[in-house]
Amino acid sequence: MAKRRLNDQQKNRIEKNRRELVQAFLEGTARPGLEQALVISQQPRIAIVKDRQQRIHKALLRQHVGPVVCGDQVIIEPGKGTDTASLLAVLPRRTQLDKSLSGGNSKLFAANIDLLLIVLACEPEPRLELLDRYLVIAEHAGITPMIVLNKIDLLQAFSTDSPPYQLQDYQALGYQVHFTSAKQCAGLPTLTSCLASKTGIFAGQSGVGKSSLTLRLIPDLDEQRRIQTNALSSASHGRHTTSMSVLYTLSHGGHIIDSPGVRDIGLEHLDTRQVAQGFVEFRPYLGRCRFADCRHRQEPGCALQQAVEQGKIAARRLASYHKIIAA
Repeated sequence: MAKRRLNDQQKNRIEKNRRELVQAFLEGTARPGLEQALVISQQPRIAIVKDRQQRIHKALLRQHVGPVVCGDQVIIEPGKGTDTASLLAVLPRRTQLDKSLSGGNSKLFAANIDLLLIVLACEPEPRLELLDRYLVIAEHAGITPMIVLNKIDLLQAFSTDSPPYQLQDYQALGYQVHFTSAKQCAGLPTLTSCLASKTGIFAGQSGVGKSSLTLRLIPDLDEQRRIQTNALSSASHGRHTTSMSVLYTLSHGGHIIDSPGVRDIGLEHLDTRQVAQGFVEFRPYLGRCRFADCRHRQEPGCALQQAVEQGKIAARRLASYHKIIAA
């Protein structure tokens, strides 16, 4: 059956009711029986949520709730005598991540992320331009980026001028860099401590060890996967449920979101000014060029080029900026 089309007046009334429900819930004046829950996985019209008592619910999305994604905090109304609830509204998001779609569009895929864990490895050799792209994404989204160099058991095979050692340049810019080996369990306690009471999401090229780190950080990963897969499978009548975002809980507090959407994060929705703002060391010089439309290449009076010549900005980072905006 086709969805009933709503006129503008009906849409406005629904949106007004949703806003009033969220406001009343946040103020503690909503009707009894409503609860707050965390979305740990979802499919169209169905979400698996965990309430504050750590109980798992299948939640059916009420019509016109809007997009619901992994990491969302939502308002639910539990069903009487069943494990099925109604998802009534999404609470305001602190942060969000979008993946790029064709035609320059984007789609929300994860919310309320605190840490973007950008994983590099000694093998394959780090792609610093990709690292720069993720840093711009994090800066624009208001998410704290954290660089993780994995497979440090292989570090001795590299010269001191190779990409793994160039991460010192990022530390000088104020970025946290953590050194780990999922194989040898090195550096994992520090990473676990950083994730305490926070929600993180791994990003990075294939083969750097994101899955291995996840397995090490979440010893009961298989059990959490089984619970969520069973809940979604029963709710979706056996439809395929593997290519979706899933939130996992760490034993010492905090969460990790595993999402295929990370590989599709793009910068197409940002203009050149916004990309430049994502390079933290550029910020003191932006707006100080002689020409307002300066492209920061060979124009006379370019503040960024002068900063490079004075050693205040790395030439490689400015070149990386130009590659990003040209892509």
